[in-house]
Amino acid sequence: MKSLIRPLVLALVLLTSFSLHASGSHSNGSGNQSTKATSDFKVDASHSKLGFKVAHLGITSVSGYFKSFEGKVSFQGEKIVSAEASVKVPSIFTDNTKRDNHLKADDFFSAEAHPLIKFKSTSVMLKGKDLTIVGALTIRDVTKPVTLKGTYNGKVFVEAWGVHKTGFSVKGTINRQDFGLKFNQFLGTGEAMVGDEVELIIDIQADKKA
Repeated sequence: MKSLIRPLVLALVLLTSFSLHASGSHSNGSGNQSTKATSDFKVDASHSKLGFKVAHLGITSVSGYFKSFEGKVSFQGEKIVSAEASVKVPSIFTDNTKRDNHLKADDFFSAEAHPLIKFKSTSVMLKGKDLTIVGALTIRDVTKPVTLKGTYNGKVFVEAWGVHKTGFSVKGTINRQDFGLKFNQFLGTGEAMVGDEVELIIDIQADKKA
């Protein structure tokens, strides 16, 4: 009887060991198969715009944009997974030289000491064409969260140029005082010369060579 039991126990141990090993191997294989490569699209500054609008004297608004910037939009398959940008503060333009110089001064951006504005996403959500990008915005070395919402317009392939293109438009709002843009003068009526709330108006086109 003992001669039959010992081979049976040994067979059960070997079978169990084989089953556990096979199960572990299958799990690792599935994990590797689900990993997708990231594809980066470079922002095309000539077909993109980083704009802003802020209240002036409480009766109208002033708009402007930055002429020089770079960035990228990263995909996994057809899904946007991240976006980032670096903006050159001295390139600010509001179509008025005196005002632009004031914006570059310490009252606002302090462009000489803080020449770059940076943005890096922390999450990207896409539902249909509705796009939400949450990220960290750095101005004057102060970093605060910002939420941008708008429309994702998909991808196209321009065969003549051998380029894949993607594009989206988003808007958001920040308080300039949160970033140390401290200019704070008022009219006799108590109305602020320049509003604290700044609307960000962003249109992005990005490219990837085929």
